[in-house]
Amino acid sequence: MKKSFLLYLFLFSTVTIFSQASMSGVVINEISPRSSPGEMVELYNPTGAAVDIGGWEFYDNIGLKTTIPGGTMIPAGGFLKFAVSGLNDTGDQVLLYNPTTTEYIGATYDNGSAAVINSGVLPGTPTSLGTESFGTGGSSAGESYQREPDGSTTFVVKDHTLCLSNLPVELLFFSTKIVREQVVLTWATASEIDNDYFQIEHSSNGIDFFSIDKVIGAGTTFEEQSYQFNHSEPTDGVNFYRLKQVDFDGDYEYSRIISVNLRKSSSWNLFPTQSNDMITLDWSDAYKAESISIFNLNGKMVYSDKIDSEQQSEYISIANFPSGGYFLKMQSGRSVSSKRFFKIK
Repeated sequence: MKKSFLLYLFLFSTVTIFSQASMSGVVINEISPRSSPGEMVELYNPTGAAVDIGGWEFYDNIGLKTTIPGGTMIPAGGFLKFAVSGLNDTGDQVLLYNPTTTEYIGATYDNGSAAVINSGVLPGTPTSLGTESFGTGGSSAGESYQREPDGSTTFVVKDHTLCLSNLPVELLFFSTKIVREQVVLTWATASEIDNDYFQIEHSSNGIDFFSIDKVIGAGTTFEEQSYQFNHSEPTDGVNFYRLKQVDFDGDYEYSRIISVNLRKSSSWNLFPTQSNDMITLDWSDAYKAESISIFNLNGKMVYSDKIDSEQQSEYISIANFPSGGYFLKMQSGRSVSSKRFFKIK
């Protein structure tokens, strides 16, 4: 799919060419240093293979800003945006560092221009990028420094609001919930370019997917869009779903796969029983869940929540729980039952 934008605001830019072989070909593609539209750095993988960037680190002129979560992948030809707070509005340096190989790539911007700085290998972990003095110019609110075209060595300053995503559709979330033994899929987009429709695909084993319906897209829009689909005949057990987003020209891409465990009986389920970030609860319409409580092995309550009468699932973040075993108790009327799970590192 070919992109088209209504307006570019070009300022002069100074560029230094560097080797794209470093960091598996990943490049810093956009820098947005201002609070509007939001401080962020976009990475682009122009290669034909996915790149694992989990554990890589962002630095600026002062020091370490943020670490990319483990397991993060940039697909072939894909883009990822990361919030990097504390960037200087009028000038700064941004460095992406791989602590495993000690390789780095970076870019600097100052006085309304942006340039690539050298890539290479460092003798150790960077602590800062120096004390360079920057000017008083820079991008205005709503603008950012972007490579033009994507992945090239030429940076320009242009309106960020017209380039919310370099992908045809920027998916904000894709989730499921169970309502009266049906699966309700909901998703939202931040922007869409030439989006014809979403094809909803279902699988009972997570491997073989079949189309069950489609939802018409919004074409081209830079406003948030919300969508919903009710799957009236899910299977008893685990159901897997993905979206196939199709452009007007026939190009398409898939969302991540999500799943929900539907139990058509008067019981509830907890999964996974070992997790480092999130656990999921679900129950049938016949099971009238009222409240949830979590206790550590010393009997101390660490979490509690009331259940809405329309709910049939609950997602609980345990990312901040200390590692160890826990009991989750579910109350339904006078009945209280419990299941055990483990928070792992």
